[in-house]
Amino acid sequence: MMDRVGALGYFGDARRAAVGTALIDRVTSTGSLVVRKLGIDRAGELAFHRFLAAPSVSCTEMLRTVGSRGVAAGAGRHIVVAQDTTEINFSGRDANRRGLGPGGDGCSDGFFIHPLIAIDGQTEAVLGLLDAQIWARDDEFRPAPRRERGFEDKESIRWLRGAERAAGMLRGAASVVVVADRESDIYGCFVRRPAGAELIIRAAHDRALVEAGYLF
Repeated sequence: MMDRVGALGYFGDARRAAVGTALIDRVTSTGSLVVRKLGIDRAGELAFHRFLAAPSVSCTEMLRTVGSRGVAAGAGRHIVVAQDTTEINFSGRDANRRGLGPGGDGCSDGFFIHPLIAIDGQTEAVLGLLDAQIWARDDEFRPAPRRERGFEDKESIRWLRGAERAAGMLRGAASVVVVADRESDIYGCFVRRPAGAELIIRAAHDRALVEAGYLF
């Protein structure tokens, strides 16, 4: 199946599938994300650039392809899903780049990625990437005061969406526990927790407890 689909996807053509497989193999073996280094020589560099620029090559298909293998690997297992957010910042290197927006500092250009990583809860083996939310802020991004926005209108909805996605994808797992850092200590995530997943969240707020008293 891998030979036909490719490590990253099929993208409508067996040759593109092969280039995608070669690309991810080079990333794995070198640890680099610099296309010039991945290509080894000029011909290889151009081949990877053409692949990444092809209209049929999409993040959606890459995530679907990689995620399907994580789902298959998780069947029958107790799965821990780790989620967190990373900012890819191109400060000083944004010339001629398209599709970027303001980064976390509000000035530098970049984008954000929020991946879901599946881990075997018993062996601690990393099973792979399940899914990822990828977005760039609009150039006019100006967040309104926190209390004036609904949960659905905040970027923090990504934590709930991650838990929902993990629960939906891993229905064949024996159990699913989604782990996240204190940025996801959000009441809306607990109230709307999907039925197919448990949550372990690092506490950020001294919350009131049901039987009186406070968490801390």
